[in-house]
Amino acid sequence: MLAAWLALPLHNAGSLQRTIGRILELHRTCWLLDHRERLVESAWLGRGRYRSVGWPRPRRTRCTVTNQAHVLSLYRGGEPFRTDSSAKHFKVMDQDGEVNPLTIAIVGFGNFGQFLAKAFIEAGHRVVGFSRSDYHAVASQLGCVFESNADELLERHHPSVLVLATSILSTEQVLRQFPTEKLENCLVVDVLSVKVYARELMLRYLPVSSDILATHPMFGPESGRDSWRGLPFVFERVRIRRYERCEAFLDIFRSRGCTLVEMACQEHDHYAASTQFITHTTGRMLAELKITSTPINTRGFESLLAVVETTVRDSFDLYYGLYRFNPNAKEELNKMQRALERVRSRLEEYDRLYQAAESKRQ
Repeated sequence: MLAAWLALPLHNAGSLQRTIGRILELHRTCWLLDHRERLVESAWLGRGRYRSVGWPRPRRTRCTVTNQAHVLSLYRGGEPFRTDSSAKHFKVMDQDGEVNPLTIAIVGFGNFGQFLAKAFIEAGHRVVGFSRSDYHAVASQLGCVFESNADELLERHHPSVLVLATSILSTEQVLRQFPTEKLENCLVVDVLSVKVYARELMLRYLPVSSDILATHPMFGPESGRDSWRGLPFVFERVRIRRYERCEAFLDIFRSRGCTLVEMACQEHDHYAASTQFITHTTGRMLAELKITSTPINTRGFESLLAVVETTVRDSFDLYYGLYRFNPNAKEELNKMQRALERVRSRLEEYDRLYQAAESKRQ
């Protein structure tokens, strides 16, 4: 590109100068809406006209920056979007500037679904639970609605966000039986512990007009019981057209102090196999050994007991799902087995050398 500019004839020098001036202005005024996430890149180009990097042109746009507090109003599809300039939180606003809470449907209203529902409600959003089992009483206690029919869930409540909080093994069956054709223009979020598999399922079964956000909250009802501060929340924006809605959802976790980590699904599964799966495997192995507390526990042994307690509390279905649907898990299991064999071989070799040394001394 630069070589082409240098080759321009002299009569285009003015145009070249203006182009370079705009590039320098872009470089000088481009800002990130959130310094921790690559959310929106925008700038003022030319004579006050707005350009948005990677977004369709909005119908109305206004951008102001005051004391590093960013306030952005975007009118996309008739729905304005602004940020809270003091807290830098994302909110979906109506035409009068009032905050519109999200309507979030949670498919799979077990322990983890209820755990998420409580946080969503505390954030001021409207929650509708859905599950095969009857959780009407639980939903009423939490302050949300429960539906046992998928069609009624969608037709009565028109959720803007649908969270898949199902087990790994049941997710495909749920998507097959769910009226996914009615999820057009809906943001669908999964919270599965395996991400490549979840991503493929959502791309396969959801309509092309739906937004997709793959997430993994790296905590649960026990570890996140007192606080979510500092707990990792991994996500990938698989297919997002309405960024304001996606960021409003992510802001639930951001505002509770989670550490948001944007990561590709493949990369997540690579790391998860060598951390989460190994942790679960170690806990399951120690449980098979039936280790119990003793009067002379060391701190290291106490840590091992804690690993057993946390991993065995989870269902074996979850553990199998980590093994079956994370393509890296089987190799990690093979590596653990080979590592144990090497440790045992080294012990036996030391034993032979020790016995040989003892024989010579005698």
